[in-house]
Amino acid sequence: MQDMQTTQATSLDDVYKILSPKPLQTPEELELLYETQINQARGGDKTSRLKLGLIRAHDTTVPYKACVMGHQGVGKSTELNRLVKDIEDKFRAIRFSAIESLDPGNFQPLDVL
Repeated sequence: MQDMQTTQATSLDDVYKILSPKPLQTPEELELLYETQINQARGGDKTSRLKLGLIRAHDTTVPYKACVMGHQGVGKSTELNRLVKDIEDKFRAIRFSAIESLDPGNFQPLDVL
């Protein structure tokens, strides 16, 4: 199998080389492959709205809460990776896999903390 292409596809024959079920994670992947035009279809840049909420709550005692949801493969993790990249100077992201780290049968919300 051919290696994953790291440039934008310019023909239909190249599309399969860049399609992957994994999110864009590194700054390089985001820079090369993220298409900002997707935000038009989504009704605006949702990541910037999350960033704004976090920044507003940063110097207050009011916690910021948000929910990111969507079907598998629509870009939730990619958008969160964009957010982490945008706020890394003010916040520290803590990543974990709910599937690997939590027991679904005995999970309690405070287990995350």
